[in-house]
Amino acid sequence: MTVTEHRPENPATSRARILAYPLGAALLVATGSIHLVLALTTYGGIPTIGTLFLGQAATSLGLAVALLALRRPLIAAAGALLLLATLGGYLLALLVGLFGFREVLTGAGVAAAVVEIAGATVLTAAAAPALRIPAGTRRAAPAVVAALALGATVPSLATSGGPGGVARAAGGGPVVEVVHLPRFGAVLADHRGYTLYVLSIETGGRIVCRGGCLSIWPPLLVPGSVRRVVAPHEVGGHLGLVARPGGVEQVTDNGYPLYTYAGDGQPRQAAGEGIDSFGGVWYLVSASASSPRATPLRQR
Repeated sequence: MTVTEHRPENPATSRARILAYPLGAALLVATGSIHLVLALTTYGGIPTIGTLFLGQAATSLGLAVALLALRRPLIAAAGALLLLATLGGYLLALLVGLFGFREVLTGAGVAAAVVEIAGATVLTAAAAPALRIPAGTRRAAPAVVAALALGATVPSLATSGGPGGVARAAGGGPVVEVVHLPRFGAVLADHRGYTLYVLSIETGGRIVCRGGCLSIWPPLLVPGSVRRVVAPHEVGGHLGLVARPGGVEQVTDNGYPLYTYAGDGQPRQAAGEGIDSFGGVWYLVSASASSPRATPLRQR
């Protein structure tokens, strides 16, 4: 008969695991709150992405309550998996796009990623007793999770592009096209056919859309070597350039910086028309007007 010796858990390890429950719950609340605020203020209008943000917030907050009430390793494991999945979705959206949405590197996004890595590490420590692996491997699990998460995140953040898309150069400058929408007539679009917008308060080249705004409203940028912009003859306004923070150049129309909208999943859509956010209202740009167009386009 073989008797397996049961070694009691080291007191320091036991205390650390006990503290991991409230700390993990706090980090779940933090990430859930971040996603809830972003869903309500920024991402809610983007198809699928807004729903995912609300779902992440509800699940994070629910797991935090359950973790504090029940203190079960399996709940901690579920929380760790949720945070790792959230981090993976963020990196995927940042690098290649997710459900037609391309994330932009911002300070808020980096802060959220740090919370998710910390939360996944702490919750893995709380979940370790439930893992059916050798004791030495269980002790190393939190460090392994942290190392893998950081190993995926740091290179992704370092190689991700800046906000906006660079317009195709042709004849010495980027191309701004004219597209015809059933409800709005001829409006400006980028070279891919995605409609362009202006923010009502950005008069005279004033830049208000920064940080998290750029995830939703990517600016129309040009290479640094471009000194003028090329537009079809149908465009009645004056196209120009304005320097954004960081030294990149953004295309303007009659002094209003031009943006696309992340909620437009395909070319020739206009889901951003009339949205009130980031201090002003977003409008399509009429191709025929020769004066500033930060006013609503009438349906035709």
